[in-house]
Amino acid sequence: FYKREMSSTDPIGQLPINPEEAVSNVNEIEENLSDDRGKWGHNLDVLFACISATACLGNVWRFPYLCFRNGGGAFIIVYLIAMVLFGIPLFFQEIALGQYLGSGGMTLIGHLCPIFKGVGIASMTLVFFLNIYYCVTIAWTFRYLIATFTELPWLPWVTCDNWWNTGNCYQISDLTDDDTTLLWRNSTSPSQEYWDHRILQTSSGLEHGLGKIQYELVFCLLLSWVIVYGIIYKGLYSCGKILWFTAVFPIAIMAVLLVRALTLEGAFSGLAYFFYPDWSKVFMASTWRDAFLQVVFNFKIGLGCLPALGSYSKFGHNTLKDVFVTCILSTFMSLLMGVLVFSFVGFLAVVLESDITDVITSGPTLVFVTFPDLVVRIPGAPLWAFLFFLMLIVIGVSCQFCAVEGLVTGIVDNWPCPLTRHRKKFTLGICILLFLLGVPICSEGGIYLFILMDNYCAGMSLIVVCLFQSVAIGWVCGNQAGFTGVMLGSKLKDCVTEMTGRQPNMFWIICWKFVIPLILLFLFIFEVASYHPVTYYGGYEYPSWAEGLGLLMMYCSLFWVPAYAVYYLFRLVMCPEQPGTILQKLRSGLDLNMEGNMGRQEGLELNERLQVYQIN
Repeated sequence: FYKREMSSTDPIGQLPINPEEAVSNVNEIEENLSDDRGKWGHNLDVLFACISATACLGNVWRFPYLCFRNGGGAFIIVYLIAMVLFGIPLFFQEIALGQYLGSGGMTLIGHLCPIFKGVGIASMTLVFFLNIYYCVTIAWTFRYLIATFTELPWLPWVTCDNWWNTGNCYQISDLTDDDTTLLWRNSTSPSQEYWDHRILQTSSGLEHGLGKIQYELVFCLLLSWVIVYGIIYKGLYSCGKILWFTAVFPIAIMAVLLVRALTLEGAFSGLAYFFYPDWSKVFMASTWRDAFLQVVFNFKIGLGCLPALGSYSKFGHNTLKDVFVTCILSTFMSLLMGVLVFSFVGFLAVVLESDITDVITSGPTLVFVTFPDLVVRIPGAPLWAFLFFLMLIVIGVSCQFCAVEGLVTGIVDNWPCPLTRHRKKFTLGICILLFLLGVPICSEGGIYLFILMDNYCAGMSLIVVCLFQSVAIGWVCGNQAGFTGVMLGSKLKDCVTEMTGRQPNMFWIICWKFVIPLILLFLFIFEVASYHPVTYYGGYEYPSWAEGLGLLMMYCSLFWVPAYAVYYLFRLVMCPEQPGTILQKLRSGLDLNMEGNMGRQEGLELNERLQVYQIN
């Protein structure tokens, strides 16, 4: 039978050689394993989960526009530099710590540095807000997907003869060659009016309230949440085949659409605009700011998603390979989407006899206005529209269920005793709550709420959370004594070495301790210096109370960092059982608390021994 030399202080002990005595311990071992968090069924599952998490709608409607605004090929080079020096080290940092500690984002920093546990609570607050409004974009996409079948062989946004159209609606076929460009610039297209007056039925502003609820959108939102819950209710680690599909399918559809796009007139002129570098943009701080922020958004940094995905990996899994493959593939998808978008935009510019600068847009308008406007000019329009919106749904759902998994895992790990055995019910409750909170965004004034939340819940607050997290991991957690130990020592390096048997080189140490905090500090200063009230497309200015609501949502997440630190210090000072002076108690709040990791290693060894016993 299985033997192992162990010290008398071993926390687990060795299984007895006598089989009869071993049987008496099996039940106890199984009971200890009953609360196991679960793990990936295949080593590739975590890779495809990371790909699904990073393949977000920001690749579709944000990255191409940032390339257009920041010098085309010059921005691509800046983005690649940002990915190497900033994105990959941050990605590796979060997913490796999640794997080592076996915990989600809410308790991750608390294990490393207890006084900074508020950083984890802040990240959960951010991902909670994100899950509210992000799923609404999936509802919009479902609504468009359904619309591709309603008026076959046409599409409902082709003409200006519908009840939602206004007198400013003009079709290109109704215009002469002389007034095409002039009228197009001073009117609205059928696709624009379909988006504004049919899908959203946008009100004139929040000053008049939210208006009526769009029940078609509520149904699509409910459908989106049913799909998300159906995937994650057992835990994302049990959905390996779904993750493989959501990672590969969008790339396949993107390739099919790209082949069609490259055959259109004007496609290569659009690509020339996309890749041609404006080197003057490289020397502008705004270009680097956009690149770094896009890396944060694209890689889901600071939201607790990556630690949750890493926590289901085997302790000795070499996650560095997954990090490189995920980041490279995510960047490739961004570039591929840029090629696709600018091919279509080049074609649309030729049709409208306009310049590309007048056609390209950002945000939801690019997806729900520009693409529907150009797809009606391609033979077989319903088919291409169906494929495009189906691709968007798969991308949106995959990103959404990874974000919800990060939220659920983080909260369950913080209160494992009451929540682990009721994870399905708890996940259902979270999904229902998020659905109900998303219903107001399905109203006539919902688009204003969407823009407000997108600007204040995923901007400066996310940067601050990432900054505190990087400082806690790089400078507070487990530094060695002496100048060299403080400057070049890293507990994360020791964790990676323990898991993989290979010590990270100096590149990672320099990035974790110096490059990442300095970049995040630069982003914070830039955001503060360039702050201005949010506006809706077309120049709508929000009322002061709405601006205050946005700031309140931002401070709701940041509040937890100092609040928990004060609470922790108060508890230490007022606790008579805690020995030592106030300074010693404060120092204990900066010491490592690796109980979660030790418990996980013990559980893994118990699991291995139980398997050996069952085989024998």
